[in-house]
Amino acid sequence: VKGAFTGATNNRIGRFEAANNGTLFLDEVGELPLALQVKLLRVLQTKQFEAVGSSSTTSVDVRIIAATNRDLEAAVQKKEFRDDLFYRLNVIPVRVPSLRERKSDIPLLANHFIDQFNAATGHTVTAPTGEIMESLMAYDWPGNIRELENLMERIVILKGQGTVDIGDLPHRIFQTYTEGRSSTGTGATTSEWDFPRMVLPNNGVDLKTIVAAFENHLIDQALARTGNNKNRASELLQMNRTTLVEKLRKRGMITPAAKRGINGELGSSDAGMDQMY
Repeated sequence: VKGAFTGATNNRIGRFEAANNGTLFLDEVGELPLALQVKLLRVLQTKQFEAVGSSSTTSVDVRIIAATNRDLEAAVQKKEFRDDLFYRLNVIPVRVPSLRERKSDIPLLANHFIDQFNAATGHTVTAPTGEIMESLMAYDWPGNIRELENLMERIVILKGQGTVDIGDLPHRIFQTYTEGRSSTGTGATTSEWDFPRMVLPNNGVDLKTIVAAFENHLIDQALARTGNNKNRASELLQMNRTTLVEKLRKRGMITPAAKRGINGELGSSDAGMDQMY
């Protein structure tokens, strides 16, 4: 209502009034503060409301469709959502499975979004196939379709043209795929997929430094996965334990027992004569 608050210079019809004799969609209704839940419940029960700054009551007949990604029953138990509003809304519940529960839809959706953003940008990116599509299928998509849509938009914008390859995917996605292959024993052989893809700069690179950094990254992962057990880590890396110890010593991650002094204490039995920090 005009004059109801500072800046209210014109009358404006609210959502409920605009949806009178129609349908109003309330997205993310589970995020409503408790104070607003009370007001929504009152409108649903009485089919009436008073606009801000108005003294007159307006009657409406509106069909409500509400959506949320929260477990409202659990929210009711935690007193985070009003039970009376929940039962008022929960007349005909329709559960939409998350994307991870219907992964067969991923190829269709990915192709659709690629075509959509190609048309919007004038780019010519080819829809993902092969191992790229397998990696999309292996990922759980906690952000559901929106996350997939955003990724396809990002790929089209940054790629511009050609086929989607490993380097175009976020690390979290192809990591899930490679870990899944390793757990089933299919990742034991080395292939192009096992390495991050990078573009060689025009001025070249320090290959020795890059290879050493990648080696250190894999060693750190092996140690983290085995709780710093060098025997098991060396088995994962398929190298001799002495070779692994020597590489750690060069990085300063191991101090020989002779250099620690009389009061130095050895770590686990796995540590032998070395102490890791």
